[in-house]
Amino acid sequence: MVGKAFGRYIIENGIGRGGMGVVYRAHDIRLDRPVAIKVLGEDLLPPHADSGDVIKEAQIISALNHPSICTVYDMGEVNEQPYITMEDVEGCALNKLLMPSGLAPGLLAYPIRQIASALAHAHERGIIHRDIKPSNIVITNLGDVKILEFGLAK
Repeated sequence: MVGKAFGRYIIENGIGRGGMGVVYRAHDIRLDRPVAIKVLGEDLLPPHADSGDVIKEAQIISALNHPSICTVYDMGEVNEQPYITMEDVEGCALNKLLMPSGLAPGLLAYPIRQIASALAHAHERGIIHRDIKPSNIVITNLGDVKILEFGLAK
């Protein structure tokens, strides 16, 4: 898909692959901005999942408005492939910062407060993430936290 159009998005490069889809960095040609786009396909869906899961994930994330939770911009289908577009978060996944030598406890205090605040915000709205782990948390280039991947949220 890299270098090709996907609806109104031009796929630039792959960011990651998870149990339900592939995430790409893309350019929204209509709004002229960078985005992350999570594309789901039949070959990527586990047996218990369906394309309605992407709609649920987008609705859950869009119900939240917190600076430490990734913002959803759009969702839809292109050629029967459901997708979600989100803000393009530049930074490093927390799991990569923790290994192998780890981070000093003093450096973790600020991100932990941001994570706790974001989860409290979600919990106040009846949303439980259910997949909080270092690989689903990005420390941005400015040192802020973004929680990603709400695919298992309830």
